[in-house]
Amino acid sequence: MVLKAETAVVKTEWTGKRLIIHRQKARTLLLFTIFLLAPGIEATEKIVFKRLTTAILKMDGKQVKFWEVYQAEKHGHLLFVQLGRRYLLLDTKEKEILEIDPRAIEQVGKEKGVAWSESPGTEKTVESEGWSMRSVGPAIAIKVQLSAEGRLLEIQVPRRPDTGWFY
Repeated sequence: MVLKAETAVVKTEWTGKRLIIHRQKARTLLLFTIFLLAPGIEATEKIVFKRLTTAILKMDGKQVKFWEVYQAEKHGHLLFVQLGRRYLLLDTKEKEILEIDPRAIEQVGKEKGVAWSESPGTEKTVESEGWSMRSVGPAIAIKVQLSAEGRLLEIQVPRRPDTGWFY
């Protein structure tokens, strides 16, 4: 048996070129599969948020002039808040807040919502504490203290219908 380290080809005396041909076919098939599937693989998942028209937002107990609240279509625990030119992503499950770079956000449709795909360098963590989530009738009230700024963010979002029983 002869082993060549430079090309990593194994030759045996009794099979000759047959083993080499099979290895070349396997490599070609592997490369073809990688190139075929590569365009369909997305590095990050794009999250689409739908605008909530019945949400209520307050900062330090006062109404904010320019704001919007969006909720993720597939991930109900993610809220996207626009405060003027500032964009915050609230993860109510993990109880954390990310500040998103406005260039990483794209509009989806007319007045329908926004889309965001996570990429390095487009978000930074905002320190928060005192998370409070409670039911207030047909809505959920979320209160969170932004530690670094010393401000209280209050949001009321409509409850999502429970369709789990339907399936």
